[in-house]
Amino acid sequence: MQDKQISRRNALVNTLLVGGGLLGVAAASNAQTTQPPSVATGTLATFGTLSATPAAIGQIVTTRCHTNGTVGGGQFIGVSSSGLVVDNGVISASTTNGVHWKRTAFTSLSPYDFGAGDINKDDADAIQGAIDYFYTNGGGTINIAGIFNIKKTINLKPYVKLIGNTSSFNSIQAPGVTTVINIYKPLGYVPPLVLGCAITNLTINGGTIAGNTGINASNVKGMIIEGVEFGNLSIGLAWNQTSSSDQSYFNKINQCMFASCSTGITFGGAANRNTFDTNTYNSCTRAYDFGAAGNISETNVFINENVEGCRCFAEWNLVVYGQTWIGLTIENPVSNGFVCTVKDPGRQVFINLALIPSNTPMAVDFYKINTNFSTLLGSISSSSSYSYGFRIAEELQLSKSLRNKAYYGTVSFTTSELMAGKSTTTSVTITGALVGDFVKISADKDLLGCVLTAYVSATNTVAIRVQNASSGNVALTNVAFTAVIEKLG
Repeated sequence: MQDKQISRRNALVNTLLVGGGLLGVAAASNAQTTQPPSVATGTLATFGTLSATPAAIGQIVTTRCHTNGTVGGGQFIGVSSSGLVVDNGVISASTTNGVHWKRTAFTSLSPYDFGAGDINKDDADAIQGAIDYFYTNGGGTINIAGIFNIKKTINLKPYVKLIGNTSSFNSIQAPGVTTVINIYKPLGYVPPLVLGCAITNLTINGGTIAGNTGINASNVKGMIIEGVEFGNLSIGLAWNQTSSSDQSYFNKINQCMFASCSTGITFGGAANRNTFDTNTYNSCTRAYDFGAAGNISETNVFINENVEGCRCFAEWNLVVYGQTWIGLTIENPVSNGFVCTVKDPGRQVFINLALIPSNTPMAVDFYKINTNFSTLLGSISSSSSYSYGFRIAEELQLSKSLRNKAYYGTVSFTTSELMAGKSTTTSVTITGALVGDFVKISADKDLLGCVLTAYVSATNTVAIRVQNASSGNVALTNVAFTAVIEKLG
């Protein structure tokens, strides 16, 4: 009886495999579902046919695609259902005989593995499904190879990376989506900041500029955004757009292009100690916006950034300071017919700044908007005859630091008649004065030919000598002598 049951079961397996599109040989006819059979291979049409195909433990099949076309397929093996999450649409599928199909070993997945590419569906669901799967399983890489059309926001979670294929055009087309990719902190995630995210080598296209943002990075640390092209967006990359209390640190944005955006990058909350390297901003209203209320950006570093054909280099508020710009180039030909304003807020450091054309306000207008210029250490332009040279915003503060141990004293002096060639003395008390200290002396009125000298005659006492060097007698009334002692060091 048992042999007849086994025979009928295997006959059913062979029938379903062939009927479902499987090409090749089914499992050996004498295999038990609880014992590894001799492994057979074959091809099924879609992922959906797996559930209708009974499996034997150890049996291997291949699906040509997930839903349609040629993408999203993969190799699956029959396994015990113990501890397996079944029917998740990507990794595993249940069958009718208690043995389940599970995708064989993989290091990355594609949105196609989650059903992307169906013109009747939103590709955001497939991309989000891949993100959710990897986040649940400790992180991983999603290959963005192709063009994906989305209708809702994608929430990128910790330790998940969206990696484009550099050998082909990879893009996320998102017309009408308010935020294309949101760096998302899931409920129950313990670290204070989102860790381990990366977005590289793809294009984010908003379609039209209509209040949309390419990437919102709030409460994120150590993220890498590299080789991403942002186009047709109100904001390409927004730091801490969710709340002004959000914080983002130690992130790297490299070799990205921001084209035809209202704002390339906007800063909110505390976006500090981030590095921006070799990015280009082309035909934007403004490249950077530090003007948001509550923004306290500081200590960011910008290296070899290139601003081309933008109407404004940056907007600022009064609490953005301590940022360093190395090799910044701002270029706007006169032929563009508009002015690129370069507003210097002070409290920045520009090293090797290039304004092209230089000293041409009708094309690039460089001016300060606060009391002092920022520190400028050298500049270059399209002509060697133009250079802004060096501007050290801390000159006055430097002078004060050399006089940081200065002591002052003033005394009023009157003499009714000081004969020619004669002298008289007075004194002023200056606490801290010591014999041997340098003393400077000044008067608030014309001394009529008299000469002043001063020295520390005793501790806390400065003697002032008035010598009449004229040929006649001199009368001085209520002249204020001020003595200054400078202690260098």
